[in-house]
Amino acid sequence: MTEDSNDTKTNKVISQPGEPRGAPKLIPVPGVGFRTRIRYGKHGRDRFLIKILDYTAALKRDRELRELTRLLTKSGNAAQVPLMLAKAAEADDAKLKEIKRWTDRLCRGDAVVARISSTTTFKKLAERWTDGDLHKQWPDHVRDIDHETNKILLKTYVLPVIGEHPLAELTRQHCDEVMRRLPAHLAKNSRRHVAKVVGRVLNLAEFAREIDRTPLPRGWVPSPDDKKDTSILYPREDAKLLGCKSIPLAYRLFYGFLHRESGRRTETANLRWREIDLKNGVVQLDTNKTNHARFWRLTDGVTEALKRWHELRGKPKPEELVFTTADGMPLNLDHMANRIRDDLETAGVTRARLSDRGVNTLPFGTHAFRHSFTTRCLANGKTDDWVRQRTGHTTDQLMTYREQAKSLEELSLGELTPLNEVLPELRRRAKGSVRHRGSEAGPKVGQHEAAKSPKCSRGGQIRTADPLTPSQVR
Repeated sequence: MTEDSNDTKTNKVISQPGEPRGAPKLIPVPGVGFRTRIRYGKHGRDRFLIKILDYTAALKRDRELRELTRLLTKSGNAAQVPLMLAKAAEADDAKLKEIKRWTDRLCRGDAVVARISSTTTFKKLAERWTDGDLHKQWPDHVRDIDHETNKILLKTYVLPVIGEHPLAELTRQHCDEVMRRLPAHLAKNSRRHVAKVVGRVLNLAEFAREIDRTPLPRGWVPSPDDKKDTSILYPREDAKLLGCKSIPLAYRLFYGFLHRESGRRTETANLRWREIDLKNGVVQLDTNKTNHARFWRLTDGVTEALKRWHELRGKPKPEELVFTTADGMPLNLDHMANRIRDDLETAGVTRARLSDRGVNTLPFGTHAFRHSFTTRCLANGKTDDWVRQRTGHTTDQLMTYREQAKSLEELSLGELTPLNEVLPELRRRAKGSVRHRGSEAGPKVGQHEAAKSPKCSRGGQIRTADPLTPSQVR
């Protein structure tokens, strides 16, 4: 395939066949439009995204951008080129005419240098961020991360207050109002997370040239709170929780996986069957919070439980989610910490430390499974490398678990019950314990005699490997 072919999947520079040498060339951005690079002034050079999917129309817009660049540079207004072209590249026909009229007046000296006010609202730019549009436009500057928590915070606390405000009109007072309206029960770090989301969207607005400068001063985002201690779920408590049939099996399996493999809530809930090698007992995580791919060997009990779960679910396709409800729907992660504490109470796990919130302590929640896993493994003698391979922690982060791990080591609680044994629905019966049709009515003929007969190597009672075959006497 040549460089001048019009195939947007290659993401190479393309041009219209038959154009003269040196004609403008565009870089396709799949599903968005085309990116062009334009020089201005003595040393200026920048890239602009033309949000037009048709190549011919995009090429026409590119020529209009270059004409605007020529006029502004010739009139001594080269400093206005980046902002002006960024607006013109994304503008519709009516907005483009307005930009051309303003440029003409500026070049004639009839207009003062001023910024074209952005009509983009806070909500619109925030959605472009969480939907991944900004990452596609600036892949080297805007990271592709999991935005589940950001979407929840925006929807719950931010957008109802400032979502419909144009970015050009937002002030610090508007952002302060968001913080003032936060519920009093939110922890300091949760309030800080809301402030970080607001600040991030406004920083992106400045980067995308929607505004000249963010209205928030340095230090507006609160400092993090001191790290609070989280309780550990003991092996006996884990067994009671996972063995309680009043709790849906999908959620108990989810809890058990978190507690034995240290996955994060979102990355585990989004785990698909193609990412698990049931034959070799290996899980491969490609996308996660830290954007650092990792894989490790699952514990034998987890592998066997997942094999049984795979069978019970009717052997789903590789692209389907691992953890789904009985009707095949994804698990509901909203208020998961409250659900876990309610399920602990349902299972009869009533230790006060798991539900109480203190000055320096937190109640047991979703992330506490991960904290419990790390602390328990260190207490049971696992190496730092073994733990890091599963959690993704750094050595410095593991140091924060050492003190509590030392206390847990003194309790000598041991390991957790294997997942395939602690979940009654996924527990496989031994071959000799299989119950057959009619067995409830009473033992078969010769069954009592077989049970009473002593074992012997020759001439005694001999059972076949097939449980359906009656006992035989040689």
